[in-house]
Amino acid sequence: MAGKKRDKKERDRVRSEYHTRIPRMVFNAIIAFFVLLLSSTIPPMLEGVEIPGIQVEPFNKADWLMWVSLMLIALIFAVRLLYDLMSIMNVTVDLFFRRGKVKPAKRIVSDITYILLTIVVAAAVAPLLGSIRTIGTTLQVGVSLLALGLIAFYVYDIGRTIYEVVESKADWVADWLAAIAENLRRKEEKGGSKRAPKKEKKRT
Repeated sequence: MAGKKRDKKERDRVRSEYHTRIPRMVFNAIIAFFVLLLSSTIPPMLEGVEIPGIQVEPFNKADWLMWVSLMLIALIFAVRLLYDLMSIMNVTVDLFFRRGKVKPAKRIVSDITYILLTIVVAAAVAPLLGSIRTIGTTLQVGVSLLALGLIAFYVYDIGRTIYEVVESKADWVADWLAAIAENLRRKEEKGGSKRAPKKEKKRT
C-alpha cells in the first residue's frame, strides 16, 4: 500500500512538471525563434547608422549593437528552454529508474544536457566575439577551446559513470557465481560423506 501511494505521488509530480514546463518550453522556443528572425531583419535597416560619442568599432555601429542585443535575448530564451528540458528529463528518469539506478542515469542525462547547452552557447557567442576587430579571432578560438574542453570533460564523466555501473554489476555477478559454486561444493561434500561405505566389523 505504501509503495502504491509513493508511486502515485511520483506520477503526480511528473505530471505537474509536464503541465508546468512543456507550455513554458513551447513559449521559450517560439520567442527565441521570433527574436532570431528579428535579428536577421532589423539590423540591416540600421546599416550605416553610427552612435555619437562612441569611437570604438564595432560598438559605435547601431546595426551591430541591435544584432548583438537580439542574439543575447534569443540566447536567454534558448537557455531557459534547455533548462526546462533538463528538468523534464530528470523527473522522467526518476519515474523509470528508482532507488539505486536513478543516480547514474540522472548523471548521464545531466551530462548530455550540459553538452548540448555548451554547444548552443558556443555557437551563439562565437559570432558575437568574431565581429570584434583585432581580438575577435582570438576570442573565437578561446571560446572554441573552452567548449571543447567542457565537452571532453562531460564525455569523460559519462564514460566513467558507465564504467562504475558496469564494474559494480560485474562485481555483484562475480560474488553471486562464487556463492553458487561454494554452495555446490558444500552440497557435494555433504553428499559424499553420506554415501561413504560403513566399515565392516571384523570376524572373530
